[in-house]
Amino acid sequence: MISRLAVFLVSLLVTLPVTATPQAEIQKLPSRLAKSTGLPQSEIAGWFDRVSYQKKIIDAITRPSEGLPWYRYKKIFLNKRRIDGGVAFWKKHRKDLESAEKQYGVPAEIIVAIIGVETQYGHNKGRWSALDSLATLAVGYPRRSKFFYTELVQLVRLAKEEKLSPVQLKSSYAGALGLPQFMPSSYRAYAVDFNADGQRDLLNSEADAIGSVANYFARHGWKKNAPVVARAKIKSKAGLKLVNKKLKPSMTLAQLAQKGIKPLVNMPQTEKATVLGYDEKTRKNYQLGFKNFYVITRYNTSRNYAMAAWLLAQEVAYPLFAHAEAVKGGGVVVADAGVPGGLEHSLASLFGELVKQIADGG
Repeated sequence: MISRLAVFLVSLLVTLPVTATPQAEIQKLPSRLAKSTGLPQSEIAGWFDRVSYQKKIIDAITRPSEGLPWYRYKKIFLNKRRIDGGVAFWKKHRKDLESAEKQYGVPAEIIVAIIGVETQYGHNKGRWSALDSLATLAVGYPRRSKFFYTELVQLVRLAKEEKLSPVQLKSSYAGALGLPQFMPSSYRAYAVDFNADGQRDLLNSEADAIGSVANYFARHGWKKNAPVVARAKIKSKAGLKLVNKKLKPSMTLAQLAQKGIKPLVNMPQTEKATVLGYDEKTRKNYQLGFKNFYVITRYNTSRNYAMAAWLLAQEVAYPLFAHAEAVKGGGVVVADAGVPGGLEHSLASLFGELVKQIADGG
C-alpha cells in the first residue's frame, strides 16, 4: 500500500508543471524580441547577457508616490528647491523655451514644470538599467506585463533607430528615459530634434527635451490660452458623487451647475469640465479640470501628478512674471484659481517681454 502511494506521489510530482523563475523567463525574451523586431536573436542575446530580474523594481511600482494623499504628495514637488530650480532652468534655456512656445503653443512654464517634476530639470534621470527595468516588469508584473513587453520591443527599435547602446541606457524603474522621462514608445512617436543636430537626444539635450515635451502636449490637444483648472463649490450630494469619477471633461458648466457645482470665477457655461477633489489636512479642495488639465493627464494619468505639475508651473512663472512687471514699474495682478500661486490662464503672452527683461539683466 505504501509503495503504491509512493509511486503515485512521485508520478504526480513528475506531471506537475514547473514554474519558471523570473530570471529564467527573462532569458527567453531575446527569442521573443527577435520575432517581434526582426533583429538577429544573437545580437539581442548579447544585450541580455547581464540583464537580471530586479525585485526592487516590482516593489517600487506597487507603491508609487502618486498614491499618497494630496497634502503629502504636493510637498514632493511644491517646494523651494524645485521652484528655484525651475526658475534657473527657465533663465538658462529661455531661447529654446520661447521657440517651443511659439512653435507648439504650449506655455514655457508647463514645459519647465514637466521636466522639473520628472527629473528635477535633468538631475535625476534614473539609475536603473532600462533593459533590467522593462524586462523585469515584462515577466514579473502580470497586471501590465503586455504593456511593458511592448515597451521593451519599442526600446530595442529605438536603440537601433537612434544608434543608442541598449546596455548603457539608464531609466526610471518603469523604463522611462531622459530629461522628460518618455517611455520608449513615446520617445519614438513624439521626440523631436529641436536643436537640429541630426539626433533626437532626450538623454542629454535640454533643447530636444524642451521641444519634445511641447510636441507631446500639442499632439495631445493642448489649447493655447485655454483654462486648466478653476476652484469650485459643491452644494449638493449629487455634485459630490461626481468628484474624481472621470479624467476627461464630459459635462458643461451649465450641466454641472444643475448638479450644484459652480466655479468661483465667471466662465463660459459651454466650457466642459470634470470635477476634482484633493484632500488637504483639514478640508477637501474642489477643482474643475478643463481640457488642458486632461492633456496633462495624458503624460501621467494621476490627478495628483497633473495638479502638481500645473501648480509647479505657476510657482515657477510667478517670480519671473513679478520681476518683469517690477522692472516695468507695473503692479502684478494674478487671477485667483483658488490654489497657491495659481493662475487662471497661461502666462504665455507675457513670455516674450519677460525674457527680454532677463536678458537685459533686469
